[in-house]
Amino acid sequence: MGGEKTSISAKKLEKLFYQSNYEKLLKLTIDAAEPKQPNRCDIYLIVGALTYLGRVEEAEVLFAPLEKELNERNLSACRTFLAFAHCRQGNYQRVLDLTFKNLRIARNYECPVARFYAYMGAAFYRYYCGRYVVALRLGRKAFKEAVLSNYMFGKFLSTDIMAHAQIKVGNVSVGLKLFDEAVRYSKILGSPEGDDCVHITATCYKAKYGVSSSTDLTDMERHLKSHSAQEFYIQSGLLLEMANQLSLRGRVSESKQILSRACRLVYSSSHRRQGIMLNLRYAYNYYLSGQSDEALNLVRSTKKEFDKHVDRDLELQLTGLELKLQSALGMSDEDDKLLKRVQFLTSYTGIGIGRRILGRRDAVPALLSGEDTIGDLLDLAQSKKTEALQAILSSGYL
Repeated sequence: MGGEKTSISAKKLEKLFYQSNYEKLLKLTIDAAEPKQPNRCDIYLIVGALTYLGRVEEAEVLFAPLEKELNERNLSACRTFLAFAHCRQGNYQRVLDLTFKNLRIARNYECPVARFYAYMGAAFYRYYCGRYVVALRLGRKAFKEAVLSNYMFGKFLSTDIMAHAQIKVGNVSVGLKLFDEAVRYSKILGSPEGDDCVHITATCYKAKYGVSSSTDLTDMERHLKSHSAQEFYIQSGLLLEMANQLSLRGRVSESKQILSRACRLVYSSSHRRQGIMLNLRYAYNYYLSGQSDEALNLVRSTKKEFDKHVDRDLELQLTGLELKLQSALGMSDEDDKLLKRVQFLTSYTGIGIGRRILGRRDAVPALLSGEDTIGDLLDLAQSKKTEALQAILSSGYL
């Protein structure tokens, strides 16, 4: 592909990369006792490994002098791995530069793997910005190129992003099936880390939508115990969803204890978006405890921390809670302004939960009924039917 032959050593490096064995890959190349100049057909693997290990500046330095000399596959993959890493770090201008350089010339790439990486990078960025419908469309394009080239790692990544996007727009059952497919590809690659991450993500989504209410808390606790305290992002993400589930069940004091555990991890890792989500969880617990004024103060201060061009999903959640809190406190002066913002953000992101909440507010028949157990219960509660109370008590979502 692209005119460069793949050496036997490159095949070994590919295997290590696709199995998420990044440290060993680097020890055989640039971190070796006597490091050699990287082979250009291996460069995307080395850049990718560096970015996944957080060594982004080193990856940039390695990539920069070779950018104009790399073949299509290497160039497109390097740009995409760097974009992934910069997106996680919040360097969005660099993400845009890398992603749209790729996307502008994607149609001219002869190599389908190069086209895959171009579409995959764009899908990831659009997803990160909350453009879930667009991310799904780009994810499908990436998957098509991965299938055309029988690129297993590409099938895994694109299936994973499509699963996330499908769930976000409200197609929960479709998204969960796609996660199962992503696990299948991960097993073919021999990547236990990829397999594990997909299982954890699916567990959190099942909990969020009430798919596995009888086992979700124990499932998340099991995942917590299987990961070391150094895996900040995984542990804090699980703790934040556990706290949410406890709140939904009316177990607010337990939720606060879980948030205290999450707090130490989130602030030690300086993960900005998880910090915003942490405050959102605290604010909701204040609301459930009858402390709406404290909750409103926390929400308004937290809204100053998000990036207005990127964090649209978080802004929607915060603005929706702000609207609810103002109503609880009898502060209706800015309700129209907040409601219009919620309506815009819901349309912009295409998020299914947002559309359903607005539908409930406007007495519109439920969208995707049966895809969201908690949403179904809220609809039933609002209907004031006689069976509503018993159904809610039986569900445990108090």
